Amino acid sequence: MRADDEQFSCIQLFQKDLTPSDVGKLNRLVIPKKFAVKYFPYIFKDVEAGVDDTELIFYDRFMKSWKFRYCYWRSSQSFVFTKGWNRFVKEKKLKEKDSIIFYTCACPNKVQEQHGQGQYFSMIDVVYCNGQSGKVDGFNQTEDVQRELAVVLRQNMRKKLQKDGKELKEEKEILKNKAKQKGFRLFGVQINEVELQLQPCSQTGTE
Repeated sequence: MRADDEQFSCIQLFQKDLTPSDVGKLNRLVIPKKFAVKYFPYIFKDVEAGVDDTELIFYDRFMKSWKFRYCYWRSSQSFVFTKGWNRFVKEKKLKEKDSIIFYTCACPNKVQEQHGQGQYFSMIDVVYCNGQSGKVDGFNQTEDVQRELAVVLRQNMRKKLQKDGKELKEEKEILKNKAKQKGFRLFGVQINEVELQLQPCSQTGTE
């Protein structure tokens, strides 16, 4: 997988069809063991511990970040997402038979150089179940989906960077205005720090 100067590149790792318990009151997502051990970090830290865990960060197609607590439950010998998963389910309005897809993606070189983005990032995407056929749309055309995702990521990354730039500019303007307002009152007159810094130094002594 290689990213050029402009284009994102995404490779699908695996898909998970959601069960009733994945989107129910248990507030957890079970990751199939064969995928967990192949694609996710090794979390067996202490053989005496009841639970091992770490935090995983994924981006969706809108370049919004999602943090999940990734655990191994020794009692049930299950790999699961816990904290953060319920929020994802609610915001994405997930239901039984919908699917989530995990990708590894490469950033374009320009994004890496200009904005300090890492070379690779993990992505989680959603495919909703077609209620009529009972099948999930899109999985028969994996390569087409990956190409479409690359285009969408490029567009949404551009929007995100523009938004971040606008917010940064607004924040600087607010700080600048606060600096102008900061000061003290002397004989009923507001003296600002900026004005003090601009005042020329007085000369002492006799001519």
